[in-house]
Amino acid sequence: METNNYQDVIQEIDRYYRSSFVIDPEKCMPMVMDLLYRIEQLSHGFSQIELARLNRILSEMMTAMENKDYVRLRDGFIYELKPFLNTISE
Repeated sequence: METNNYQDVIQEIDRYYRSSFVIDPEKCMPMVMDLLYRIEQLSHGFSQIELARLNRILSEMMTAMENKDYVRLRDGFIYELKPFLNTISE
C-alpha cells in the first residue's frame, strides 16, 4: 500500500483524537467507523503477523466501543493504532 494512504489514515486518527475532546463522543462515531473502514482497506496488504497485531488492537477498541468507553477508544487510536500504522508504513 502506498505510504500516502497510511499517512492519510494517520492524519485522520489525529483529527479524530483532537475532535474527540471538543465534540460529544457519540457524534464522533461516524468518524470512527470511517477510520475503521479505511484501516480494513489498508489491511489487505498486511502480513499474517501484522494482521494478528491489528486484530488484537481492534479487539480492544471494539470492547471499548461496546462499553461506551470513549476515552479508551480514543487512546486506542492514538497510542496503539497510530504507532502500529507508522511502523507498517516505514
